[in-house]
Amino acid sequence: MKVLVHFGQAKTGTTALQHTFSNQRDALARRGILYPKLEMVQHNHGLLAIGFKDPETLHPNFLRMCGGDISEMQRAGERSWKSLKRQVDEASPDLLILSAEEYFSQLTEAAAGRFKDRLVDLGAAAGDISTCVYLRDPASQFLSLIAQNAVSMMPLSRQLRLHAKGRLAAMQQAFPLGPTVCAYDRRALADGDIVKDFVTRFVPEVADMPLVAPERSNVSLSGEGTAIVLWYRDQLLPERSPEAIYQVRRIRKILARIEEEDGISRKARLRPEVQQAIIRGSDELPWLQETYGVTFPSIDYAQIDGTQPKLPAPTPATIDQFLDLDIEVRDHLLARLVQDMLPSLPKRFCGSPSQTGNEDEDDSQDSDAA
Repeated sequence: MKVLVHFGQAKTGTTALQHTFSNQRDALARRGILYPKLEMVQHNHGLLAIGFKDPETLHPNFLRMCGGDISEMQRAGERSWKSLKRQVDEASPDLLILSAEEYFSQLTEAAAGRFKDRLVDLGAAAGDISTCVYLRDPASQFLSLIAQNAVSMMPLSRQLRLHAKGRLAAMQQAFPLGPTVCAYDRRALADGDIVKDFVTRFVPEVADMPLVAPERSNVSLSGEGTAIVLWYRDQLLPERSPEAIYQVRRIRKILARIEEEDGISRKARLRPEVQQAIIRGSDELPWLQETYGVTFPSIDYAQIDGTQPKLPAPTPATIDQFLDLDIEVRDHLLARLVQDMLPSLPKRFCGSPSQTGNEDEDDSQDSDAA
């Protein structure tokens, strides 16, 4: 049995790729390819990370999913490995594909070694385990994380570096074949598509299958819309909760619709000086180019000198120092958002027509008296 492990860096199309393979699980099985189905989260295999990573390096969501009980989290991880073992034994696949963002995040040599050992325990020879990772340049990664953090009610990312060297070294040390590293840049992907690129590079035997990523349910916003979402959550929803996240996503959808209706949709952009500062300090980019042949077509490598950017901490209050905003567009969006939401506001916020009229009259009298 051969094994292909996708170490998915965040914001590199991992969810689209995982849902595509999950949706085609039965068709893949008929080709001798196992894309396992685990409990709790069925489109990816992040739960397996509980079985080889140190608890403090795991994403907090794993603990929340298990009711805050670390023992239950560890049991969930072991159940996932047992389930994987059963599926491998039953299917006897030619190829096992695993994919999760959690594999790459905060990966250490010790954790990578334990991961390899557990894969060998499934029946795979160490020399038959291939690993791959797609990396995004740090400026576009930072911008994408801002948008994600805005709607997930999480603190804004301060990640201005790739932090890939140590993780790739861990993969290189643990897996004899070493990692295949790819640039997540639409100009570098086959047909500009992550699914097509992944299949072309790593699973060409299924290139004839209709492996098409499902339509995105997420909506993207301009920088101006993102700034409004951040202001809304910061001022009106101070505590993270399912209801707060729902409200933020509702606001995002309304703003996206307004942008589309008014013909002002555009991709969010970093301020040019912020973009340049991040890239200038990204000394990992030349290293990736030299070590793994990974080149980002949009990067001017001549400007990289390792100087670390001097930027404030990204917060809702400082977001205008990071995003390239058109203030007129932002104010237009805010006015349209208020206009759109007024009919849905509770009556106690608006008063009755007669009350509103009286209040206006009183205000004018006070003004004259002043």
